[in-house]
Amino acid sequence: MKLVSCLLTLLSSAVIANPLPNDEKLLDSLIERGVICDNQTFEEKQESLQIYLANRFDKNKPNNKNNNKNTQSNPTETKCISANKNK
Repeated sequence: MKLVSCLLTLLSSAVIANPLPNDEKLLDSLIERGVICDNQTFEEKQESLQIYLANRFDKNKPNNKNNNKNTQSNPTETKCISANKNK
């Protein structure tokens, strides 16, 4: 029983010691790089971040080669992600 409680203590401290990613720092970095548009409300920026992360996750999938070609050949595509324009 002592072993179980010791393991639980170690696991819980590892979870607490590993902080969650800071969305605001990530947002600031993406805005600075021009990936996410700056002229948005806080909520729209959060939604744009979710769009960016979803797109990033989809690009990492091996079976999405056709989607990448379509986005690159679209000349009217905006350069930054804006939640209010993507609705």
